[in-house]
Amino acid sequence: MSQMIGFGAKITLPDGSGGAQAAFSESVTVMFPAIAVGKAEATPLVPANAGDYFRKYLATLRDGGEVTIEYHYNEADYLRTVALLPAPGAADKDFVVTDPQASSPLVGTITGFISEVGEVKFEKDAVTMATFKLHVNKFATA
Repeated sequence: MSQMIGFGAKITLPDGSGGAQAAFSESVTVMFPAIAVGKAEATPLVPANAGDYFRKYLATLRDGGEVTIEYHYNEADYLRTVALLPAPGAADKDFVVTDPQASSPLVGTITGFISEVGEVKFEKDAVTMATFKLHVNKFATA
């Protein structure tokens, strides 16, 4: 079985109106989100079967959490992420993540918002890295 190298994954950001997407350059780390399913206890006070003392749980809503994207800093991409920080109550936007598999790449659409634009550290003799976070309200694959 061949191994997939993560370099080559990409993300696009919403760009203007009409659902247009623009490529984000210099990405280093891009991830599909970790999706967790909530649970609620539904244990009856009196067991249905004698001796059945296990707690019972039901699955509830999914939580997409947050995804951190790390990239080589450049001013244009940094300013694009800052411009996409939402105003309170703003509608969600779509961000498209494509895995690096060349033969049939999996495309995922993250519906959510940029929740944080990370610090940028300018350091002598080092590549300048930057990050931003997406809060995931929905994740769909195509």
